[in-house]
Amino acid sequence: MDHYSNKDTIMETHGIPMDFEFKGNRNYVQGADIYFAALRIACELWDRYPDEVTGTFHNPLKSQGIFRLRLSEKGASSEDIYARFIFRLGESKHELVLNTTNQPISVIRPYDEEDVLRFSEMSTRLIRMIVRSDYNYMEQIIAMTKRLHHVVYADVHDKWLFTKLHIKDCIAPEDYCESALEIRAERNVQNILSQCSIFVNNCPVGHIFYSAVSDGRQS
Repeated sequence: MDHYSNKDTIMETHGIPMDFEFKGNRNYVQGADIYFAALRIACELWDRYPDEVTGTFHNPLKSQGIFRLRLSEKGASSEDIYARFIFRLGESKHELVLNTTNQPISVIRPYDEEDVLRFSEMSTRLIRMIVRSDYNYMEQIIAMTKRLHHVVYADVHDKWLFTKLHIKDCIAPEDYCESALEIRAERNVQNILSQCSIFVNNCPVGHIFYSAVSDGRQS
């Protein structure tokens, strides 16, 4: 059974408001920024990186957000949740959800996804590159997976939307420093849902999932 501190209770009641930015020409918060914001909160709460992270992205966030711990099933309904993270630390699991504050985002930061992929290499069903220090590892994973979809599933005309992520053990940024990162296309269910595997130095560390949507955003 999980044990909660006063810090956890405060997080559930008051939450932590975010100061997100838009990147490039996007009018929504990129999944990599949401992921690392959640990861920073986890490190602050438990003084270390989680052993395992599962994240699901429900709706594009187009305004500022606020993270809250969910200590029970009470609280915001699933319709109000823009992203949801399950962090495993040893035998305990903790749920962090992202809601909107409806406050506008006013800062736009330059972002060139083509530059992220400048040193990447494509093969039949995979893309690889040495992890760069000038972008965070999730920006690189997302950009690589998106490029892989455009090549491997070129016949799918809907937009591919980043919707789920599962990573185990390889969570800290230093785990990726100058490592060989590889994304492999594994499954495509009826051109609706895809699953790709994530490898670091040829070791499997997790999966990333995309959904094809007719009217949505890109990653």
